Amino acid sequence: MGTWTLSDKSDKPILGSIFFFEKIVKNLYEITFFQKLTITFEHFYTNYRNYIMRYSCNLKSSIRFSMLRIYSTVALFVFLVVFAGCSSESEITTETARVAFNATLSQNGVVNAWEPGSQIGVYMSPAGEGIANAYNGARNARFTATGSQGHFSSDAEVYYPADGSAVDFVAYYPYQPSLSGTTIPIDISNQAQAAQFDLLYSNNLRGRGASVSAPTLTFKHALSKVTFPLRSTGGVDLSTAKVTLLDVPTSGTFNLSDGTITPSSTTGDIELPLTAGTTVRTATALLLPQSGAVIKLRLEIEGREPIEHSLSTNATLRQDNELEYSITLSSGGSSGPGQGSTIIGGYVELPAMSSSQLAQSNIKYITHSFTYNSKVYRSYEMLYDTDLKMAYWVAYPLCNFYTNGSTGRTDAWAYDPALSETQQANLSGGISGYDRGHQIPSADRQVCSEANAQTFYYTNMTPQLGNGLNQSIWANLEMAVRGWSSNVDTLYVVTGAMPTSPSNTSISYARDRSGQQICVPKYYFKALCRVNRSTGQAYTIAFKLDHKNYSSGDSYRNYALSVKDLENLTGFTFFPTIDAQYKSSYNLSLWN
Repeated sequence: MGTWTLSDKSDKPILGSIFFFEKIVKNLYEITFFQKLTITFEHFYTNYRNYIMRYSCNLKSSIRFSMLRIYSTVALFVFLVVFAGCSSESEITTETARVAFNATLSQNGVVNAWEPGSQIGVYMSPAGEGIANAYNGARNARFTATGSQGHFSSDAEVYYPADGSAVDFVAYYPYQPSLSGTTIPIDISNQAQAAQFDLLYSNNLRGRGASVSAPTLTFKHALSKVTFPLRSTGGVDLSTAKVTLLDVPTSGTFNLSDGTITPSSTTGDIELPLTAGTTVRTATALLLPQSGAVIKLRLEIEGREPIEHSLSTNATLRQDNELEYSITLSSGGSSGPGQGSTIIGGYVELPAMSSSQLAQSNIKYITHSFTYNSKVYRSYEMLYDTDLKMAYWVAYPLCNFYTNGSTGRTDAWAYDPALSETQQANLSGGISGYDRGHQIPSADRQVCSEANAQTFYYTNMTPQLGNGLNQSIWANLEMAVRGWSSNVDTLYVVTGAMPTSPSNTSISYARDRSGQQICVPKYYFKALCRVNRSTGQAYTIAFKLDHKNYSSGDSYRNYALSVKDLENLTGFTFFPTIDAQYKSSYNLSLWN
């Protein structure tokens, strides 16, 4: 049999295609199977080539030879693919999906948006086994934002498990390359660098597989944000203002396993950054979450005496939450309760308090809050005089939340736990000749037993005439106030009692159950404010009732006056965050 040759012109393209296809098949075989199958398929492939080359010598045409090689190679390709598909998973290496994320973040912090290049740390662990058992290579793996839309990809490639098993993800921001273990140290002492320690945490992706190419991590802020809006109403220049939080925990640790923060015992003073401005500025702090926190600050303005003021003695600072304490400053007027060189205020209902007044040993600013459905709510604030055994005022918000309960009267008469018993009147058995008159009524706190019991603290009581005042015209006014609060967002109330009046500056006393003197007020008052949230317009009114017996037909409406007139009478500044124009007059028809 003679030697058969192929024509360069007619056969090279076909043979080139065949050899190219053979090369693809061989490469596919080489990258698809485990090493232990190599010998078997090398033997198969060698026999296949020898058979084809021997058989080709008997062919009559190059075309038939070429087609045979094509058919044979295709058959080999199909065989390899089918064989691979029938092999067990333990014998095959498959390319799994690469891990990538989308990410959202809450707005209760300093870092409220992703930037290109933002870096997060990620732990991927078998579902339910915790991050202590995170996969090697997926333990504090760095992922970087590819833009500002919150898409993150891994710097070193991280893949889902090849066997398809479910995984849990825990992630945090900002990324710390030197982190060992699962505990992150926190230092909040330098609030000017708050963006660097505004810790974000996500653990919402549980039991996940590779079915979603980029699942979404939901980040929440681990610290608590507190803001202090400053406002000047009397020409006070705030451009030199300096705000310092006093004696707060400055460090702690964050546990990535369960998302909890443990404050350390280290405390210190922290200066807060302020926005620019001369009449309106805002100080912001990121604080360690804790319950029973004391929020006390020092406010310094060039040319003025520094003010140290406690805004709360029992605040609850929660993760991913924002609290706000408003502060208003104005030039002071004449002497009297609530007046001074500089005045500071807080919540809308909270009257302004002077630094000189708060410096007096007998004056106590007291706040009370209660817990309902695992949340803490403010109940009321008061300015109490331990010498007179009487509160000048009790301030509180009022709405359906507080009043639409079925608690009833707890009659839990008791000493106020915020003060020592020696600084309060003993009203355990009543007051001879008087009712124990509430300043914040029992019916204004029906939401739960704890809130109602707080209205029975002795600090909230004064000796008040019964049939002709407390049980008649004064009770009617209290009922009207609750009615006005039922159809508005919030009604802000200040109820007060004054030991003297312009016409009678002497102080009268009764005796408590221990024989101590307790002041009998000369008159009582209520200041009310409601705000239109859409326009910012405020509506105010006040009522003043002398401490005397009134006729049964008399109405509280006969004793209405403007809040401005009540300020002039008492010396207090009510609703200091409200523009003065809303306090100068009142419309009685709006309070029906």
